[in-house]
Amino acid sequence: MYHIYKMRSNTTIDFAAEELKKYLRMMMPGKGDVTIDLKPDAKDGFRVGLLEDFGIPCESDDPYQDDIVHIETSEEGGILAGSNPRSVLFAVYRLLKLNGCRFFYPGAEGEYIPMKDLEPTSYHKMADHRLRGHSLEGAASLEQTLAYIDFHAKEELNTFSLLLVDNYQTKYYNHLHNEQNRPPEEYDGKVAESQWRALYECELTKRGIRIISGEHDLIPTALGLEMTDLQLYRSGQKQISEDLVPLLAFARGRRHLYNRNIIDTNLCYSNPKARELIVNRAVEMAQEKPYLDYLGVGLADSSRNHCECEECCKKRPSDWYVMLLNEVDAKFTELKIPMRILFSFYVDTMFAPLEERLNNPDRFILQFCPIARSYMASITEDIVLPEPLPYIRNAWTPPKNTEEAFALFREWQKVFPGPCGVFEYHFWRHQYRDPGTMAFARRVYEDSLSHRAMGTCGCTQDGSNKSYFPNGFAEYIYAETLVNRDLDYEQELKNYYSVLYGNDWEMVVSYLKRV
Repeated sequence: MYHIYKMRSNTTIDFAAEELKKYLRMMMPGKGDVTIDLKPDAKDGFRVGLLEDFGIPCESDDPYQDDIVHIETSEEGGILAGSNPRSVLFAVYRLLKLNGCRFFYPGAEGEYIPMKDLEPTSYHKMADHRLRGHSLEGAASLEQTLAYIDFHAKEELNTFSLLLVDNYQTKYYNHLHNEQNRPPEEYDGKVAESQWRALYECELTKRGIRIISGEHDLIPTALGLEMTDLQLYRSGQKQISEDLVPLLAFARGRRHLYNRNIIDTNLCYSNPKARELIVNRAVEMAQEKPYLDYLGVGLADSSRNHCECEECCKKRPSDWYVMLLNEVDAKFTELKIPMRILFSFYVDTMFAPLEERLNNPDRFILQFCPIARSYMASITEDIVLPEPLPYIRNAWTPPKNTEEAFALFREWQKVFPGPCGVFEYHFWRHQYRDPGTMAFARRVYEDSLSHRAMGTCGCTQDGSNKSYFPNGFAEYIYAETLVNRDLDYEQELKNYYSVLYGNDWEMVVSYLKRV
C-alpha cells in the first residue's frame, strides 16, 4: 500500500494527488490501495505540494508564471513539488513519464502505462518558456474537447485559448463538407457557448491551466450580436440592424458586414462610440469571468478591410488599436481589474504604430501571429532581415517568407517593451501537407527553438485538437521543447517511437519520412 499526503488543500493539488493515485494503481495493480490524506507535516509517503511547503528555494521572480517542477522520490515515496499548483500536477505527470509512461494522444486509449515498480527519480527543472499552449480549433465534439484538455495538462502545456466555441463545435456536429456520409446531429449552439464553455473552463481551472478568452468574440458581442448567429449572418438569413451600420468600417465604398461575417468586420475605430462599446464589453467580460488569466482584445479576423473614412485614414490601424488598448487599460485600472491583456500582431496590425504607444506596457502581452509566414525555414540567431514591407491601407502585400514576417515584428518590438509571445498555426492545416508528419515535426521543433532568437516567452498554437494521425509526435516535440529547449531531437524521437511501435520503430520512421 502507498500513501499520498497533500501539504495543503487546493483544487489543483487535490487533483494532482488523485491522478498520482490512479496511475500508481495502474502501474502496480498488485500492490493494493493508495490512500490520500491532508497532512502538512508528513515525513514519509508521496508528498505533494508547493516548493515553499518543503523549504525548496524558488529561482523564479514570478512563481505563478514560471512552472518549476521538483521531484525527489524513491520506490516508496518522496517529494513532488511545484512553483504553483499547476506545476505540482506537472510534477506528477513528469514522474510518470520518467518511469516509462507515455501519453501519445488524448483519451485513455492514447496512453501507455507500463506495469512496473517505480524507480528512484530525481528531477528539477524550470520550464524554459512561460507561455506554452494550444487553442480550441478545428471541429471537435464535446467529448473530444474534454479529452484534449486532459491531455493538454499531461503535455505540461500551461495555457489554453478558449475562443469561438460554437463556431468550431458546430462544424463537428453538422459534419461540414461530409454531410452525405454523416448527416447533421442534434446540436444547440447556445448550450455550447454557455454550458459547454463553462464546463471547459471548470476542467481547465481544475488543472490550473491559464485561460485566454475574448479575441474575435469581442467586437461582435460589443455590438450586441450573438456569436451563435454567426452562420445566419454568413448565409444572409440575418442582417445587421441599421443603427449599427454607422459604427462599421467604411471600406470599398460602403459600411457593411465584410464577407457577411460578424467576426471579419472591423469598426470605424476613430469613432469614440465604437471604441467605447468595445471597452465596455471588455470590462463586462473581465467582470463576468474573473478567473480568466488573459483577455484577448483583438480586431477582426480578416485583412485589408479597415476603415477608409477621412478620420481613420489619419492613422495606421495599429495606432487606433493602441489607442483602444489604452482605453481598455485605463478602465481596468479605474475598476481595479488585475487581468492581463493580450493584443496581436495580426494581418493589418502587423505594421507597427507610428505615433501611439501603450501607457502601461506591464498590463500587456503582444502576440506575434504570423498567419502569412512560410514554413520552409525557422528563425535563427544569424537571420538576415530585409527592410520591413511598406504599409498601404487595405492594399498591403503579406510577407512571403519567415524573414519578412519577422522584420515587421521587430518594428513592433522597438515600440513595445513588454513581453511577447507567439501565436502559431502549425496545427491549423500545415500538418495535412505532410502525411508522414516527419518534416512537419522537425519544423515544429526548430520553430520552438526560435524563441531565444526572437525574444519571445513561448507559444500558443492555433490548430486542430485532433492532430494525431499517424501519431502525435509533432505535438509531443512541441510541448517538450518549450519545457526544455536543450533536449536532443533524435533522442526524443527514439523515446517516442520506440515505445509506440516497438522493435520496428526505425522502419516506421524511415517509411514516414518517405511519405
